Amino acid sequence: MKKKLLIGFSILTLCLISIFTYREYKSYQCTNLMTSAKLQSEQGYYSDVVKLSTLYFSNSACRGKDDPKMIELLAEARMSVVLPANTHLPAQLMMMRMGVSLKNNDYQTLEIAKANFLAEKWATARRMSLPIHSPEAAKIVIASSLKLKDYETVDTYINQYLQVEKSPYARALLVTLINRVEEQFDINKQFIPKEEYLSLAALLFQGQLSQKNYQQLKSHAQKMSEDDLLSYSSIALFNRLPKAAITLLRQPDRYLTQDLILRLGKLLWQEGYYEELSTQFLTYKYTGFPRSDYSLLICLSQLHFHGNCKIKYDEQDYARREGVFLSSRYATLFSALRVKNMKEILDGFSKMNSLRVGLSIIDYIEGCLYLDINEKKQASYFFKASLKLKKKLPACRSFGYDNKLGKIISHIYESKHVSYDDIQYLKKNSPDNAYGRRLHAANQIVGYQEENSQAKVMKLLRPIIQKTPQHPAAQQMMASAYTYFQDEKNALLSLIQAVEAKPELIAQVSRLALGFYEQNKIKSKTLVNWWHALAHQEFKQRKGLSFDQKQALIRDRLYILAMHSRKKIDTALYIATYEKLVEIEPKNDIALNNLAYALFKADQNLGHALSLADRAIESNPRVKEYVNTKLDILDTILKRNINP
Repeated sequence: MKKKLLIGFSILTLCLISIFTYREYKSYQCTNLMTSAKLQSEQGYYSDVVKLSTLYFSNSACRGKDDPKMIELLAEARMSVVLPANTHLPAQLMMMRMGVSLKNNDYQTLEIAKANFLAEKWATARRMSLPIHSPEAAKIVIASSLKLKDYETVDTYINQYLQVEKSPYARALLVTLINRVEEQFDINKQFIPKEEYLSLAALLFQGQLSQKNYQQLKSHAQKMSEDDLLSYSSIALFNRLPKAAITLLRQPDRYLTQDLILRLGKLLWQEGYYEELSTQFLTYKYTGFPRSDYSLLICLSQLHFHGNCKIKYDEQDYARREGVFLSSRYATLFSALRVKNMKEILDGFSKMNSLRVGLSIIDYIEGCLYLDINEKKQASYFFKASLKLKKKLPACRSFGYDNKLGKIISHIYESKHVSYDDIQYLKKNSPDNAYGRRLHAANQIVGYQEENSQAKVMKLLRPIIQKTPQHPAAQQMMASAYTYFQDEKNALLSLIQAVEAKPELIAQVSRLALGFYEQNKIKSKTLVNWWHALAHQEFKQRKGLSFDQKQALIRDRLYILAMHSRKKIDTALYIATYEKLVEIEPKNDIALNNLAYALFKADQNLGHALSLADRAIESNPRVKEYVNTKLDILDTILKRNINP
């Protein structure tokens, strides 16, 4: 019996030891996850932090007092890791089921509030900032309230903010903003900074700055915190003083955040400081590990100004920092930039979408590359996007590509024959979004009257039309696709834009509309309305024509359509054309008589035909044919005993 008790006690002891050991192990795991997450966050490996936090919250043993710390780390990491839409949704739903919401995290909420403020959503920005007790949140509340003209809230928060804000530059900026409002606020004088700070802040609201003012900005910039530099440069840009912002940020011997350095790089490009951007800027110091967007700016500067990109991009390391989604796209792009592969560079740029981070130098280099292959309209779009506030752009650097692709694209635009070998070369070497490539592909299938083919035509052409609405060839093919799907409104808009882009195409576009009618895609009245709208658009762009001259030209266009319908013995189109002529010129005796006679011959609405004949005679009583038309109609009415 004692032996059994001893064995049972031993087993129980082992179980207790195992449970205790397991709990200690789980606790160690949780502690290790937290420690690792902190370490990775400090080193900038934010993607790793997201993974570690997911493991932490999926382990029930880890839930406890350290949850807020891990949430803080996760919130910060998620602001740095770019992921596809809805990628975070499953994890966030899981956390909400456990009673955790990142929306309640101050760091995350404040970042979202800033984004709303920049998007000029003042009410949303203020609502999100109100529960947060920090100088940054108070500043958003005050600025948003000023925009909303809620001066009572401003009065409540202004002294609270000035009391906790230590930087005299930040206080001076806010006091200056407050003083610019007509409303008077009760500001505690002990919180107001010295006059030198107030005068500096006031400078940024002036329309022009003297050389002395720039020297003043430069001397103060070295004393400002990074937050102050961000605020002051933002105010300078808001007041259209980009050179003042450059003066504040141009500090080559100081370590600045990459956000500030990146802003400086964008401004140097925007204001035309190309020499500085290609030389001194490459040596400017910054804190932390170089972000992908900063590295891209350096690479593009090197490529354009020195002919090659020397940046080495470690995809695996960046994947740990910024996530696989972002790093994979940048890695592909950097690889193409290093070897100067035009197709891969342009394809890489097109896949960046929102990751382009506002670098107008990207648009510029895209424009240069498209110009190399004779995509002039596409290049023009990117040059306009790059110009923004600049007056001129530097000359494009030629990367030495052969001109075979350019010749093929030129032949496509000129409707010349393109051989099979050329088509294969186009498919292999042309960027996916090149207009010429898309136009050729659409042209090959636009004639197929099938839903899938027409849908594909629209898919191919939509990116062209979105960027370059006045692209005649694309608009004409898009009109064909619209008519297939019976979208007459958009079809007409496409045809009008084609004529607007190139008025000399009026005959070609009008024939295209006629072709839609002959293929039974549109009705006779629709065709007539389209011809009238197209003619009106053509002559609207001709300068020096009087109203009467334009009306005469539009009338002639409709007469051409009437003659065509008569030749084709198309009574419906003939009647519809003259109905439009009578509509726009109620006293046109020729149109009145011809419409009356057409209705008579078609045995349609004889009463109305008689009325039209009377109006024709009234407009020009000397023409015997008009009287004969009336007599013929009247004779038929009397024989049939019809009441006109």
